[in-house]
Amino acid sequence: GPDLTAPVIEVFSVQNGGYIPNNMSAFPLGMYLNEPADCHWSALDTTYDLMDHSFACAQTSGEVSSLYYGLYKCSTLLTGIQDNKRNPFFFKCKAQPGINESLRNTNSQSTMYSLVSTQPLQITNVGPQGKIYLQSPELVVTTSRGAERGISTCGYSFSATSDPATSSLFLITNSTEHQQPLINLLPGAYTAYLTCIDIAGNKDQAQTSFEIVPVERN
Repeated sequence: GPDLTAPVIEVFSVQNGGYIPNNMSAFPLGMYLNEPADCHWSALDTTYDLMDHSFACAQTSGEVSSLYYGLYKCSTLLTGIQDNKRNPFFFKCKAQPGINESLRNTNSQSTMYSLVSTQPLQITNVGPQGKIYLQSPELVVTTSRGAERGISTCGYSFSATSDPATSSLFLITNSTEHQQPLINLLPGAYTAYLTCIDIAGNKDQAQTSFEIVPVERN
């Protein structure tokens, strides 16, 4: 029978209202529809024909997404993103590409979608530092700013050449205060290399140097 409904956007590659890293002026977005369609977007809520940007959309059943249960993917690059604020965008789609325009159904209302651009993540405090008279000190890190006012996940390594992505995760993290007990260190000098990443992908790095000094016993 005839298609009497406009296309429905079922899911986005990044959730509506999601965080993105600082200093990202453009962002690649995928969205998935219940049927083939042509889609437009704009920074202003207006009619489909006046929206000044387009999506590249799957048009046939052979192009459906296996990841999203047979939905039709549309892709675009959202531009004009401003730092440290919520950036709204408006989407409308028109069904059944290729048939007579008078038979095509278009969304009467825009789908409003937003991305929240964030401040840089910042490591504001690290420890321990200097001479330590304990064999089991504790690494501590404090973070601020970023996507959620400093909430992030931190890792550490004692090698300057190690990949931050493979750093050991702090025992207590996913917060603004991060703690990692260090057990039975031998006397000597140490430098810990620290990496913290927030939910938006903002990253900051720091290091702290300390020396384990043996306690003299009588």
